[in-house]
Amino acid sequence: PSPPRWPRRSLYTASHPCPSLVGCLPCPHAIGSWRDTGLAEARWSNMSAPRSDATPQLCKFSCVCPFCSPLALQYSEDFQSWTVAMPILSERMKDGVRKHKWIAPNTLTVLGFCLTVLDFLILTYYDPDFKSCQDIPQIIWLLSALLLFTAHTLGERFAGLHYEFVDGIDGKQARRLGQSSPLGELMDHCCDAWTAAFYPSALFSIFSGQMDSSTLFTCQWIISGGFLISHWEKSLTGVLYLPWTYDFGQLALVLLFVITFFTSPSIWFNRIPYLSMTLPELTPYIAHGVFWPFSITISVVNVIIACANGTARIPSPEDVIRPLAGNFFVFVASWIWMEYSPTQIMDRSPRFFLLCATTVAANITCRVILAEVTKTKAPMWSNLIGVYSLVVFTVCFGLPVSAAAKIELPCLFALTFFVTIAQILFGKALEYFASRAHQPSILITPSGIVPPSR
Repeated sequence: PSPPRWPRRSLYTASHPCPSLVGCLPCPHAIGSWRDTGLAEARWSNMSAPRSDATPQLCKFSCVCPFCSPLALQYSEDFQSWTVAMPILSERMKDGVRKHKWIAPNTLTVLGFCLTVLDFLILTYYDPDFKSCQDIPQIIWLLSALLLFTAHTLGERFAGLHYEFVDGIDGKQARRLGQSSPLGELMDHCCDAWTAAFYPSALFSIFSGQMDSSTLFTCQWIISGGFLISHWEKSLTGVLYLPWTYDFGQLALVLLFVITFFTSPSIWFNRIPYLSMTLPELTPYIAHGVFWPFSITISVVNVIIACANGTARIPSPEDVIRPLAGNFFVFVASWIWMEYSPTQIMDRSPRFFLLCATTVAANITCRVILAEVTKTKAPMWSNLIGVYSLVVFTVCFGLPVSAAAKIELPCLFALTFFVTIAQILFGKALEYFASRAHQPSILITPSGIVPPSR
């Protein structure tokens, strides 16, 4: 049978006894509607401090989640319900007997992220430095469109513009299976944060050779910053609000790949009538036009309104700065490396330079998301920022120019590998400890895992 249709504008509340809370983690049984597209607001009780007793507590969770954009209103729910009703996601058959619904929601999230990485690797193989888009076979453009759209459907978001046309079926699958959990929220949003490091490269591949290094750098950080700003707003108000532009941005990205497949990348060399600009030349203006008025301004206004209405307390300067500080440090270090590079590293290997910097930024954003879930302070610094900054200082200022020029590119490759492994291990640690959140002696914080006290 088809899954029940979830109302497009609903208020879901649940009250039930649950195991003792761990380090301010929300009740594992009553979180998960965070995955709904739109305005999501959650309130938890008994969240002020870690508990050491095993007495069941009453946890309450409420979520208001209207779909925001016309695309979501018209198509998202219908497509999503049809997708999760497919046999591979709903029920498996054995000897003619229907068995349980069997694909875990987190599996869908990770699979979608892996498809995003696969698309990045394919485009990197054919166009490693954003200069040879004409060498990419036409079929690769269609394959990229399919990979991106499938990744979105399975649970990914549009890199910084992070809630897409079909919302991602991992959240709906979690509700159908009754497996919504803090781990699911962490994994979903942390994968979204890291996706911001991969998706701009897909867009840049279409415009290869038509955007200079400073434009690539700016657009990459605008997309990563857009994702961070949404969670900065959420950390201050408890509300995750998603503008309409996110749905349209995702659809536009897939459409660009489809058009490129049926024509060629050279179509983007043509100037747009009445503007006398090509689309690559127009892209930075679009990015700034979306980021500053729609991302920054609206988030600040939402925080002010929430404080004025009494739905959020007035934040201290520290509360405002902490979620942004880590990414700001990485941005400044990356800009210094780009400007003072002895070999113009941004021109030599733009893919790996941007991937390295935004992977470090994604790690910090993941810690901000963890701080939101655990109701703790977001970290302003991490060891990964220290390692990244040390490499930048050494290459740009610590060595003679001739020596730095010889080791800069190998250092970039090694650093990219290091931060990628560090991000994977960080995610693995979250998975391991969050899955054991019923142990009241474990405290999960953005700075690390506090082991059981003896």
